[in-house]
Amino acid sequence: MWAAAETLDATITLRDAEAKTRASGLNAWPVCSHEGVIEVISREGIESATKNGDGENRLREIVPPGEFPHVHADHSLHTTLDRMGAAGPDVLPVVSRANAHQLLGIVTVDDVLALYGVRPR
Repeated sequence: MWAAAETLDATITLRDAEAKTRASGLNAWPVCSHEGVIEVISREGIESATKNGDGENRLREIVPPGEFPHVHADHSLHTTLDRMGAAGPDVLPVVSRANAHQLLGIVTVDDVLALYGVRPR
């Protein structure tokens, strides 16, 4: 798990999110509001929505409310890969068991595969 140094504020526009993430090494980011993490959005999702004319919409307007893909710090690597595979993003927020909106960090597919010995760290 890494510190969640790169998150996207739910109040910024898709166009601003696209600009902010352009130089990032990640392909997905936790979207955070005043209540904490509310969703995960991928580079592909941002670019697709921007191309469809939603560039001036705020992230909170395009992310579906409710559950979002995440893991807890005590989840196994297998569970993490399973959830990444089911949800699609190669980055998942690690959240508190007591409050699923409390962001503790992130985990990437490269991190998990490196721990399995498939990719170098």
